[in-house]
Amino acid sequence: MPELQPLVRALPKIPLGVSDWNKLADNHKNYVVVDKTAKLAELAQNDTVFIARPRRMGKTTLCSMLYELFAHGKESFKGQAVYDLWPETDVYPVIRLSFNVFSGDDVSKFEESLKDALLNAFSQAGFPEVESFQKNLTLTGFLGKFGRIALQHKLVIIIDEWDYPLFRCLHDEDRLNVVKSVLRDFYAWLRALPNVHFMLLTGIMRYRETSLFSGQDIQDLSMVPYFADLLGYTQD
Repeated sequence: MPELQPLVRALPKIPLGVSDWNKLADNHKNYVVVDKTAKLAELAQNDTVFIARPRRMGKTTLCSMLYELFAHGKESFKGQAVYDLWPETDVYPVIRLSFNVFSGDDVSKFEESLKDALLNAFSQAGFPEVESFQKNLTLTGFLGKFGRIALQHKLVIIIDEWDYPLFRCLHDEDRLNVVKSVLRDFYAWLRALPNVHFMLLTGIMRYRETSLFSGQDIQDLSMVPYFADLLGYTQD
């Protein structure tokens, strides 16, 4: 049936494994994209948000969309619901981290990879001065070096798969406890950062199920029905 070949080529493609918004929105890719952006504007009105979902439910895509909106504005969302709803007129330095690339097998490498990731994230957000920060400092001392940047700029923080390093070493209690200690210092620093305009954390495990967080300043939307259709599939 050679006459069907042009039609087959024209059919939209299911973007399996594609989570980058710019690739999904590229008309030349001809991907099927379901517009689930209407509530992104409301989500961004919160200060610090946490959402837990199983893997392959769209957490990384959500992070990618919010990164694009905060860092570059809404132009790549023309035709999507959020284009007319997005309230921000400014763009912000976005510190974006994905914890699923961190090694949890060796504690010293884990802390080093965390430092490298922070340097890279701040550099990409427009702060090349961080490249002079010394990584041989203690973690607390190293994190303290970013304080001046945070004081001078409104930052957006996006962290995907916050709990992945913990899952990497669940089989070894000693390593697990050390990784938890590193993450506890990191998240204590993160929550104390001044001038944070918006913060999103995603993962599999509810943050209240660990001892890494304390206090009530994180809004957990994991079980809020109103935001359920931001991630995963619905009947509609």
